[in-house]
Parts: sequence; structure tokens; C-alpha cells
Amino acid sequence: MQIKEIFAQIKFYNDGKFPLRALHAAVHQQQEITPHLLEILQDCIDNTQQYLDSQNLMWQTYAVFLLAQFREKRAYPFIVKLLSKGDEIPYQLFGDAVTEDMANILAAVCDDDLSLIKKLIEDETVDKYVRTTALNAFLVLYAEDDLDRKSIIEYLKSLFQKIKREKNFIWCGLVTTSMDIRAAGLMTEIQAAFDEDLLEDGVVDLESVQDSLLEYEGDENDDEDDLKTRLLRYNHYYYPDNIIKDLQKWACFKTPVQTVQNTKKDKTGRNSPCPCGSGKKYKKCCLN
Repeated sequence: MQIKEIFAQIKFYNDGKFPLRALHAAVHQQQEITPHLLEILQDCIDNTQQYLDSQNLMWQTYAVFLLAQFREKRAYPFIVKLLSKGDEIPYQLFGDAVTEDMANILAAVCDDDLSLIKKLIEDETVDKYVRTTALNAFLVLYAEDDLDRKSIIEYLKSLFQKIKREKNFIWCGLVTTSMDIRAAGLMTEIQAAFDEDLLEDGVVDLESVQDSLLEYEGDENDDEDDLKTRLLRYNHYYYPDNIIKDLQKWACFKTPVQTVQNTKKDKTGRNSPCPCGSGKKYKKCCLN
């Protein structure tokens, strides 16, 4: 399949038809297609409003996934620029991939350069969920043996002092990341964040944090292999290596199953997949 034909098949949403052949062809033509994928991201940066107005363009999403599988470091600044755009723009461009997949993607393309990921985390103008996603990229790098646990804990400790002390979801991200990396030594900082009411309500409670972290307090030799396995297997923190398999699971590419209508209608949760099949969360799509 020629490059031109590949892009013709992946450019638009295409009514839920998954472009299997086109993506296989793209993967097998990595060297030839990579410059064109980077051009798509540059075009998305330069002409963002056109992408938002279209509401049907998909090739920017396929581009970031393909470039992540290729471990293409040149994609790194492009992806960070797109995630740094304000309002709801990252979600309008990439849907749920922002919170579900972008940590893996950032980790895969950063090439051990953490500066832009840190910039996303520390920039108060960036969307709060994007900042937390960027924070999770550290867990991906750790799970893949490309960043040591001590460095992550030291950076988390610095963030507890650096982040603006006002209620924000980034504080929830700091606490949950500390839990995921088993940073029992940060319990004092975590306690202070709860005491100052910095965490958004309903995300994580102090008792859960204490139960999770105090188990590892003072244990400098806990099984890191077990921790990495948990991050890889249960948190799904890994470098994308089969994006076709991953993308095929998206709700927007699944054929609706015909079911007998229930007289009692189930209520769609705000964070559930939108019933329209867009792949976005209900709150980001048809709720309003």
C-alpha cells in the first residue's frame, strides 16, 4: 500500500471502520512514513482550529500512536505542544487517549529527556488531567527499566514543595503516584497536603494512602521486580509495541451488539464511555 493510500484511509474517523490494512502498512513502512507523520503533527499545531472544526479528523491520533511505537524522539516536542494547548483542545484532538494512553506515549518518545514532561507537570496553565498524565509517564519509564525509583521519589518530593498550594487535581496525581511507586518516605508531605485540603474531593482518602504506604515504611529492599510487574500488568504502564491491538479495543471501532431493550434505563456515568461510540468519556461528549 502506498503512503498516499494509507493516509486516505486513516485521515478521517470513517464511521467506525477500523483501518486495519492501512495501519499494518504504516507499521511496515516505518522509515518512509515517519516524516509524513511528523508533518501531520506540525500541521495540527499550526492549524489547530481546522482540526477542531472538522470533528472527524483522526490521523493526528494515529500519528502519535505510530510514532510512539516507533520510539520516535522527534515526535516528543510536537506531542508536548499539542498537550499544552488550553481549554479542552487536547481532548478534542485525542479523546480519551489523553488520560488513558498519553503517559505511555510520552515515555516512549522522550528518549530519556525528562525536561518537557516536567514542563507539562509544572505548568499551571496546562490542563490538570494532562499534568497528571505526564506525571504517570515517570511510572512507565520506571516499569520499563529506564528510570530508577530513587530519582522519581526525589522529583515527587520536590513537587510537593514546588506546586502551587491550592486545591487542584495535580495534588491527587502527586499522592496516587507516590502510592504507585511506594514512596513511604513522602508520608509527611502527603499528610500536609491533606491537612491543607489541597486534594480534590472523592479521588483518594488519607486512610487509603496510609494503608498503602505504611506497609512499606522503612523497607528499602522491597521487591522492585514485583512493583514493576504490577505497573506493567495492572496499571498498563508500558511502551506501546502493538498499537493496532490497542486501538482495535476502542469502543468507537466495535460493532454495536443488538440487545433486548430493558424497561429500566441504565444511567450513563460521567466517566463512562459515551453511548454515541465516539470513544470519548460521556462528560466530554454528549452530556451537555
